Amino acid sequence: MRKIILYVFILPALIWLHACAVLPGPVCEEEEKTYCRTRGRFTGRWHDYYKRAISCMEGECYDAAISDLDEALKRRPGEKRWANTYGMHFMDYFPHRERGIAHYFTGNYQEAESELALSIRKEPSDKARFYLDKVRTRIMEEEILEPGRPDLRIIHPQAKTDGSDERWTRDDPVIISGWATDKRYVSEIILDGIRIFTEGSEQRVEFREELLMPPGRHEIRVFLRNLLGGEREERLIIRVDRSGPMIFTQEARASQIQGRVYDEAGLRSLVMDAGGKRTDIPMGADGSFVISLNPDMKAVLWATDALGNETRADIIAYPITRNRSSQALFAQNVTDIYRHSIPSRDDGPDILIKGWPGQETVFKKSVDIEGEVISQHHLEELSMERSSREDRVSQFIFQMPSFKPQALRPTFHASFNQSVSLNPGENRITVMVRDVSGNTERKVFLIIRKIPEALDPENRYTFKMCPFDDTDEWEQHISFLGGLFSKLPICWRGYPFMKPKTRAWFQFFLSERFSIRNRFQVMTQKELKRIFQEYQIPRNLSIISRKFHSLFLADTYKDGKGIEVIARLIDIRTSEIIAVKDVYGESEDRTELKAMAERLSEKFHRAFPLTRGMILNISKTRLKADFNMDKITKGWPMIIYREENQRYNPVTGKSLGADTKILVDALMGNDDIVIIGDGKLLRTGDRVITR
Repeated sequence: MRKIILYVFILPALIWLHACAVLPGPVCEEEEKTYCRTRGRFTGRWHDYYKRAISCMEGECYDAAISDLDEALKRRPGEKRWANTYGMHFMDYFPHRERGIAHYFTGNYQEAESELALSIRKEPSDKARFYLDKVRTRIMEEEILEPGRPDLRIIHPQAKTDGSDERWTRDDPVIISGWATDKRYVSEIILDGIRIFTEGSEQRVEFREELLMPPGRHEIRVFLRNLLGGEREERLIIRVDRSGPMIFTQEARASQIQGRVYDEAGLRSLVMDAGGKRTDIPMGADGSFVISLNPDMKAVLWATDALGNETRADIIAYPITRNRSSQALFAQNVTDIYRHSIPSRDDGPDILIKGWPGQETVFKKSVDIEGEVISQHHLEELSMERSSREDRVSQFIFQMPSFKPQALRPTFHASFNQSVSLNPGENRITVMVRDVSGNTERKVFLIIRKIPEALDPENRYTFKMCPFDDTDEWEQHISFLGGLFSKLPICWRGYPFMKPKTRAWFQFFLSERFSIRNRFQVMTQKELKRIFQEYQIPRNLSIISRKFHSLFLADTYKDGKGIEVIARLIDIRTSEIIAVKDVYGESEDRTELKAMAERLSEKFHRAFPLTRGMILNISKTRLKADFNMDKITKGWPMIIYREENQRYNPVTGKSLGADTKILVDALMGNDDIVIIGDGKLLRTGDRVITR
């Protein structure tokens, strides 16, 4: 009886133990080092198989790695960043990606392409895109495809219909957009020396880039490359024109005023407004016109070029006795502030600037400067320059075309309008005119551009950048992370760190890119500065002693094939991970590190653009705002402000911008905005901006 009882209890236990037994792992040795091993006891769970597969990958034991990845996928399908293994232990889990890479190195390219594409669909990663490009290249090489050349189409700025290769625009900044296509996959687009950001190679890549370009003619080089090395290089001629047409007028006999409108971009219209009645003025092919006015009759001429730039000339016709035997009509500017007549002196021209005194304060990035020149001789040159502390040399922003209105003898009057981009602080504007007799006149004035309080970079989102791969830094700040994390989360690492010096240079390049863009405020501490000093890296970062919104943490990985950086932005208020962005590259040289840092910076900037909106309605502690369809990350801090002290040019009436007053802070909710503080003073029409 006892034997039967023993069989009943012991035999099932033996069967159960045999069923739970884990088969011994594969043996992999390379250069006297053993791979396909994991730390600790192998329990046969999904993460054990995945960890062992990563060890096999490091030793280039790809068949064994694929076998273990298959087992991991049976137990846990899919891809996931920070997959929870047990307790507070996490790991990045990419079995399909690693299978794809293993198949690539074993020459099974079709299977590799399928696995990598699946990985990207489930959980995008830069490493998967990197190897997908390599796989597709090998497939096309096996098919013996010719390299070919990518196709390019620029949709903005539009080409002129006259067949010329010039593209005109008034944009500020200049927007260049279009797409490139190639069945061999477009892998690289370089625009004016700047590599356009793309997540990966595609058969069709759309792009839209903003370039800071002063007025004038610019030759832009566009370079394309596909995965097989096929290249195309095209040249774009961009003509930037932000000035309105020039309106030339002269004295005339009887009741007529003759003139001419000129603009290199072409003319759209000339309209006269006299006593509230608008009349289209016909122009000749050369822009010449004739208008009739009764003496003492006031009118406004509006000239518009093909791009939409406008110039306004306020005119009045009245008899002027130039000599005792004749009378003439003269077109001039008439305002309450500036009232002029024909120059009293004969030795030079007069410059009349509308509404700009010796010094003026504005709150806009760019302003229109309108003016007129009165002269008794033909004009030889009319130009405008801007200089500021940020300019190494004066910025040449406007010049009268070489055209000389010979039909107008003499030219007494010229009206102009120019849009001028301003740097923060003092901007010195110099307008210079010279006539054919060599007489020269200059007008110099200051425009001080102030940044409205709500738009000041000091009020931008601030994160503290910690030394990468430093878990001690997590522990120092874990007291801030009260929400989800009651203790330090532990993330399993499949590969070793980057070398300390390599890691330090990468972090320096990344912090430098963030500082240049000025979208975020980067807070550093003595430890990071000490690391830069240790490796003799320029320390261009400063300590910001104020509240920060999140921690910027990153892990680095280095295997035998390349390096990977995975950065996380963690909200210190909720301890939630706001964003995870990664980059992957093959080389550790500084050129490659700098390119990787630029890509990582670009990913964060694209994820969190500076977005503005207007309040539509308010309900107690919440409000709704119009962001023009832009999506705001839940929990992102915001500023609610009101524009105050709107300023205008006293002569032209054009806006010079307004200062702002910060009212309250807010946070983005699910589909509305949560007000932090007293929202009783808020009203519809107030503004909101993301920090």
